[in-house]
Amino acid sequence: MISFFPKPGKWMEDFKKFLGLSLILTTIWLLDVFSSLVETSLPLLKINSALAMLFFSFYMWKYIAKKKIWTLPFFLLSFFLIGTLYSTPMGVSTQTHILKDKMKGGLNWEKWSEAKLQEYKDAGELVFVDFTAKWCFTCKVNEKLVLDTNEFERLVRDHNVKLLLGDWTKRDPIIGAWLKKHGYVGVPAYFVLNTKGELIDLGETITINKIRNHLQ
Repeated sequence: MISFFPKPGKWMEDFKKFLGLSLILTTIWLLDVFSSLVETSLPLLKINSALAMLFFSFYMWKYIAKKKIWTLPFFLLSFFLIGTLYSTPMGVSTQTHILKDKMKGGLNWEKWSEAKLQEYKDAGELVFVDFTAKWCFTCKVNEKLVLDTNEFERLVRDHNVKLLLGDWTKRDPIIGAWLKKHGYVGVPAYFVLNTKGELIDLGETITINKIRNHLQ
């Protein structure tokens, strides 16, 4: 087995420094999550991201890259982030934009509320409810594997399913109370409201088949 591993050498130090970049990128991601929880400005996020990338660019230039051209993408990314500051509103961002991003996918997602859910229940509509948050990693996995797929889109269109999204990024107390009433202390949480008016709990992980089976 040892023969399959490369021999110890300078590459180990270089690899360790690249792993350091992953820590920098993790910091940027955590800053993005933080900005969605409190009132902070988008320019602040971009400035911090640009400075982090710029720091790594110079570090790579001096200690890692033998060919300086390999550092060019990192420098370009840094300057791109700085350049976009000119077109970025300087105000404070208080929105998480999850609903807006969902709607860009082509499906008609609506903001969840008890009143809207009751409205669809009274009308005998099929409804899929997604409770999510920007900082929720499991939510992101479910989105990539299920909710953002073409198969889910076809399922929604074929059955004329209404889509409701509850954004718990800032721990909305109304959503929190509703989730607690249904046995949850957080997200993700997924529900289907069938044409009989029955609310079906799908749990924290979902599949296309799991959703389809409860739309019958």
